[in-house]
Amino acid sequence: MKRFNRNVYLFFIATSLNAIATGVFAVVFNLYALSLGIRADTLGGILTAGPLAQVAGAIPVGILADRLGHRQAFLLVYTMAGLAYLAQATLVAPALIWAAIFVNALAISGDFVVRLPFLAANTDNRHRGLAFSASMVLASIATSVGALLGGLVPSALAPIAPDLTTAYRWTLWGAAALTLSAALPILLLRKQGSPTRRTLRLRSYLGGIGPNTRRIAFVEFFGGLTMGLALPFANVYFVYHLGTTREFFGAVSALVVLPAVLVTAVAPLLATRLGRIRTISGARLFMPAACVILSLTASPLVGAAAYCGLRAFFMMGQSQWFAFSMEASDSESPAATSAWLNITYWLGNAFMTPVAGLLIAQGNYRFPFLLAAATGIMGSALTHLYFRSFDASGAGARAGLATG
Repeated sequence: MKRFNRNVYLFFIATSLNAIATGVFAVVFNLYALSLGIRADTLGGILTAGPLAQVAGAIPVGILADRLGHRQAFLLVYTMAGLAYLAQATLVAPALIWAAIFVNALAISGDFVVRLPFLAANTDNRHRGLAFSASMVLASIATSVGALLGGLVPSALAPIAPDLTTAYRWTLWGAAALTLSAALPILLLRKQGSPTRRTLRLRSYLGGIGPNTRRIAFVEFFGGLTMGLALPFANVYFVYHLGTTREFFGAVSALVVLPAVLVTAVAPLLATRLGRIRTISGARLFMPAACVILSLTASPLVGAAAYCGLRAFFMMGQSQWFAFSMEASDSESPAATSAWLNITYWLGNAFMTPVAGLLIAQGNYRFPFLLAAATGIMGSALTHLYFRSFDASGAGARAGLATG
C-alpha cells in the first residue's frame, strides 16, 4: 500500500466519509420510515428508487465523467448525494422520499462508475488488485463505523429529542453532513486527465462493448438479484423477525468489518495461488449458504454470524471481480465497463427489492433468503462457466473469450 499515490489516499478518505453515512442510513432509515407510519410494502416500493436511479444514471454519469475528469466528477457526486440525503431525512411524503432517494442514488452511481477507472488510472498492474481490495476493506470499515453510530446515536439523542422519529431524523442529518464533507479531500486531488478519450459518446457505451463485457455485466445481474433480496430489509428482519434491538443490529453491522477485512485482505493472495476466478466463484458459493442459514434460524446470534458471512464473502468476491473486470474488459472505455456493472447489478436489485418488501409485509421473512440463495448459486456457476479459462491462461484468456 505504500506504493499508492497521493490521489488514491485522498480518494480513500473521501469514500470512507461517504461510507460512514451509508452505514448510518442502512441501520436507521428503514426504521425511521416505519416510524413515520409507512408500511413495509410501500417502503419496498420507495426503496426501488435507488436501484432504478443506478440503472438510469450509470451511462449518463459515465459519459459525464469522461468529459469532466475524475476530480470534477467526484465533486459533483458527493455534493449531490449529500444534499439528497438531507432531503431524504427531512421529507415525509412517500413520493418525495422516493424522489430524494432517486437523486441520491443517481449521484452514488457516479461514485461507482468513476471509482473503477480512477483506481485503474492511479495504480499499476501489479498493485491494482490490492487497490481494489483496500478500497473495499476501507469502505467496509467505514460502513461498520456508520452502522455502529446508527445503532447508538438515536438512543443518545433520545433525552433531548421530542420523539424517536426526530432522533432518527437528526442522526440522518449528521450522516448527510459527512457525505457533503467527502468533497473536501477530493478538492486536493491532483488534476489528471481521464484515462479514456474525451470524445466518447453514447455509442461507446452501447455498441462499443465486446463479449467479455456483456458476460461480466450478465453475471453481475445475478449479484444484484441476490443482494436485492438479502440486504434492503435486513434491519427489519433482525428487529421484527428475530426480535433484536436496533442497537443489536447496529453492532452486528459494525462487526461485519472483522470477517470482511480478513477475507478481503487475503483475497489477492488467494487469487495468486488459486486463480482469480476460482477465488471469486468460491466466495460467491459461501453467500448462498449464509442465506439458507438466515432463512432457517430463529437465533439472533446464528443470524448475526450468517449475516456477517454473507456481507464478508460478497465483499471479498466483489473486490477481485472489479479488478478482473477492468483487466478483462473489451469495451472502448473502462468507464463503460464500470457503468454496465452498475446497471446490471442495480437492475437485479430493482427487480427483487419490492419482491422482498411484499413478502415481508405478509410476514414471510424466510423466503427472500431462499430466493437469494438460488440466485447466488447461479451467479457463482456463471462466473466459473464464462471465465474459468482466465485462470488457466491468464491474460491470454481475454483473447480466447473474445473469439469464443
